[in-house]
Amino acid sequence: MIKNNRPSHSSSFTLARLPANTLPSPSPGNSPSLGSPTPTETSRLAALVNPLPLVLVFHDQTPILTVGTFTGLIELDLNEERDMGVDTSFWIAIALTYLEFLEERESYLAALSD
Repeated sequence: MIKNNRPSHSSSFTLARLPANTLPSPSPGNSPSLGSPTPTETSRLAALVNPLPLVLVFHDQTPILTVGTFTGLIELDLNEERDMGVDTSFWIAIALTYLEFLEERESYLAALSD
């Protein structure tokens, strides 16, 4: 799960794994009643109350008047990386890909305002 809760001039974001039971289990014909929370909703609420440790954090340190480049710090929790069994290069690639997306989004939004 990627979160970017900063104002639009900042590209800081965090990446955390989702709880294992957030995916709905396929059960054809069974639809929950409107009043009771589904197991998926319950696990999402639990994740908000007890968030999982962050796997990756990008701290944007780009000066405000800088255009076209990012400056920042990528933090990676090596314990979480080891628990998930994925190599460091994967997480760095994810972070750089998301930064590229943010840059393209800024360009798109700037073009819309013209």
